[in-house]
Amino acid sequence: MYSTSHKHGTRPTRTKATNLASSQAVDPNSDTPTVRQRIAEARRSGLLDLRSLNLTSIPPEACKLQNATHVLLGSNNIRTIPVDLHKMFPNLEALDLSSNRLSSIPPGLAMLDDLEILDLEGNPDLSENLPPAFGPLEDRVAIITGSFPPAALSDDSRLPQEVQAFFWRLEHLDTAGLDSIFRRRLAQRDSNLVWFLTRRYGAPVQEAPKKSRGREASNQNLDVEESDNEDSHMDDDDSDDSGDDSHVDQSIAARKEMKLQTEYARKDKERNVSGRVQAGRKTKAIRNHLHQPDDY
Repeated sequence: MYSTSHKHGTRPTRTKATNLASSQAVDPNSDTPTVRQRIAEARRSGLLDLRSLNLTSIPPEACKLQNATHVLLGSNNIRTIPVDLHKMFPNLEALDLSSNRLSSIPPGLAMLDDLEILDLEGNPDLSENLPPAFGPLEDRVAIITGSFPPAALSDDSRLPQEVQAFFWRLEHLDTAGLDSIFRRRLAQRDSNLVWFLTRRYGAPVQEAPKKSRGREASNQNLDVEESDNEDSHMDDDDSDDSGDDSHVDQSIAARKEMKLQTEYARKDKERNVSGRVQAGRKTKAIRNHLHQPDDY
């Protein structure tokens, strides 16, 4: 039903307006401290890792990263991809959309001239027969679809397991030559490629390195004690002023929320640093094993 009493004409009823607002609601997981921190890191590095964050869509702020070259969006609950994604990330070289709920992908991705890896593995509703626009890309882009065993590794023991998992998938593609292309990339010390493969196929970093756990726990306990002391002092100072009780409660809640977000950001930064250190070590190991010009 529609009401015609409004001077500007018909307008939706309360129920219809509420449903419309709900359908346009923003994903609450797209604006968490972790997401904001990783987007901030990507503004400087061009490397965006938003895996395993329970996202249902690409965060709006992430869509503004036109400098992004390697983007990981796997292991989320994303159902649709913007049709103009190729315009949002015009310099994209590697895109991970694995383990989502995609049923289709926009043909515009085929317009990315620098694209080298398109990972669509683990989307059961997505057909392995991609749109015709992707046909010309098969000779230069590793397009990974379907599903593979988690422990599938190549027989090249010189490589870390994360990189072996990628080459095992390349071996099952119908396109010849991609294996040697990516081996040359690794031999040329491509740290961005190593970062992408490590984040995609490696175990996610859940906490800071062991050496810093004791110090982190100690600092966290001190922060909690200081917060409790400050809150108790504030309560004592304002106990006689009953008119400001609500204001004090709001101030305490705001300070606790600020401390919590700061702690989230600090921990996520430590995880990012740890991940970069691990990627650097893997790059060095690969460099020692694969930087052999006579092999190519």
